[in-house]
Amino acid sequence: MPQAVSLADSVAEEGPHGQASAQPPADMGPRGLTLERVLFLALRNHETPLTAKQRAIAAEARVDRALALFMPTVSLLGTYTRRAFQTERVVGGERVIIQNHNALAASGTARLSLFNARSIPLYNQAKYERDAARWSEKDARRVFLGSVAKAFLLGLGTEQVMLAARQRVGFAKENEEQAKQRAELGLVSSNDVTRAELESSAARTQLSRSIVDFKQSRLELGNLITRPVKSPLLEPVRLLEQASGVHGNPGLMIKRALSVRADLRAARSQREALKASADEPSLRVLPSLGVVGQVRATNESGISGRNVDGYVGAELSWELWDGGSRSAEEEERDALAVIGDLDVRALARQLNVEVHSALVALRQGQETEEQARMTVASARRNGQEIMELYRQGLATALLVADANVQLFEAEVAHAQAKYGVAIALIDLRQAVGLDPLGRKLL
Repeated sequence: MPQAVSLADSVAEEGPHGQASAQPPADMGPRGLTLERVLFLALRNHETPLTAKQRAIAAEARVDRALALFMPTVSLLGTYTRRAFQTERVVGGERVIIQNHNALAASGTARLSLFNARSIPLYNQAKYERDAARWSEKDARRVFLGSVAKAFLLGLGTEQVMLAARQRVGFAKENEEQAKQRAELGLVSSNDVTRAELESSAARTQLSRSIVDFKQSRLELGNLITRPVKSPLLEPVRLLEQASGVHGNPGLMIKRALSVRADLRAARSQREALKASADEPSLRVLPSLGVVGQVRATNESGISGRNVDGYVGAELSWELWDGGSRSAEEEERDALAVIGDLDVRALARQLNVEVHSALVALRQGQETEEQARMTVASARRNGQEIMELYRQGLATALLVADANVQLFEAEVAHAQAKYGVAIALIDLRQAVGLDPLGRKLL
C-alpha cells in the first residue's frame, strides 16, 4: 500500500513561493517527454492561453482609455487658403490687408474636464473588468492545463494497453505453437489447436485496436502542445504516488478554493464592475464643468493688428432631460448587477460540489487501483500455473486461452485505474484552484 500523504504534500504541492514557475522545466526529459515539459509547451504554444492573455491586455488598455477621462485633450489645426483676390482697407491712415491671397492659420486647443461625476464609476468599472480579465486568464490556464495533463495520462494509458496487447499476442503465439506440437504428438485433440488459433487471432485484433487508440492519443496530445509527439512519454512517478495515498479535509479544501479559485475571483470582480456601471446613469443628472484654452496664429493680422491671439474659458454642460433613457438604463444595469451577484453565489456553491465530487472520485479510484493491482498479480500467477499444467497435460488450450485473456483484461483495468486515480487527483487540484502539479497559477 502506498503511504498516505497530507493535503499540503499532494493536493497543494507548491514551490518555494507557492506558485508555478514560468520558466521551462530544468528536466527536459532526454529520454522522453515529462508531464512538466508537456505542460510548459502547451502553455507557451497553444492558442487558448495566448488568447486569454490578449484579452487581459485588452482589458488593461480599456483602463487606460477610462483614465483619459481625467486627462486634458490637446488638438492642433492648420489651414491654408488660396484666394482669388486680396482685400485691403485703410485704417487710421494705414493700408491693412484684411484677406491675403495666401492665408495661413494655425490653432492649438486644450480642454480639461474639472468635474464629470460619470467619469468615476466608468473608471472603476474598467478597473474591475481588468481584474476580472486577469483572473479569467488564470482560470483559462487552470482549465487548459488540466486538459493537457489528462491527455498526457490518457496517452500513457493507451500505451500501457498496447503493451499488454502485445504481451497477449506473444503468449497466444507461444500457446498456439505448443498446441500444434502436442497435436502432432497426439497428446491433444485438434480442437486445442483451433482454440489456440482463435485466441491468437483475437489477440492480434485487440493489438490493432490498441495501436489505433495509441496513435490517436498521441495526435490529440500533439495538438495541445502544437507539435508532433515523437518522444516516449515518461511516467509521472511522483504524481502517481501522491494519487494513491492522498487524503484531505473537504472543509479545508473548500475554504482554500474559495480564496484561490480564479474563476470565482473573476466573477467577484465582474460583479463589482457591474455595480460600478449601475452607478453611472444616476450621476448624469449632475452638470459637468471644464476649461478650454486656445491659441491661434495667422499671417492675416486684420483690423486688430495681431497675428497671434488666444483665449481661456469655462464650459458648463447640464443635460436637464434625456427623454427617460437615463432611468431606463439605470434600471437595466441594476438588474445586471443583481445577476452578477447571483452568479457569484451559484459559482461558490458549484465549487463546493466540485470539491466533494472530486474527493469521492479520488477515494473510489484509490480503492479501484488497489484492487486492480491485486487482480493483476493473481491473473499473472494463474496464467503461470495454467501454463505449467498445460505442459504437463493436465489443462486444455481453452484454459490457457482464458488465462491469457484474464491477464490482459486485468492489466488493462490496472492501467486504467492507475492513471484514472491520477486524473482524479488532477480534478481535485483543479477544483481547489491549482494546476495539475498542485501549484498556484501565476
